[in-house]
Amino acid sequence: MANPRPDPASSDPEVEGFLALLAARRAPKTVEAYRRDLRALGDWLGGPPSKATHDDLERWLAELRAAGLSPATSARRLRSSSRGGGGGCRERSPRPRRSG
Repeated sequence: MANPRPDPASSDPEVEGFLALLAARRAPKTVEAYRRDLRALGDWLGGPPSKATHDDLERWLAELRAAGLSPATSARRLRSSSRGGGGGCRERSPRPRRSG
């Protein structure tokens, strides 16, 4: 049996601490959505989400847009990453553009 791929979010103490705090305040489905978003960021980075820089998040957001994700989904993923993992970008996250 093949080993499952490591989850960058679960191996990052900052992310795990954030998710534990979030679990005390939010519904389980909300916590799982944040976990998925942080896992996607970690997969994209190839490392822990807490190592993401502001420039990393801008590039990731551009790729999400280019992939056709809705503005609401892109904004949620960005919010998850800047609150829960993007260590270098908590001060100022890129703003998702509104379509229309």
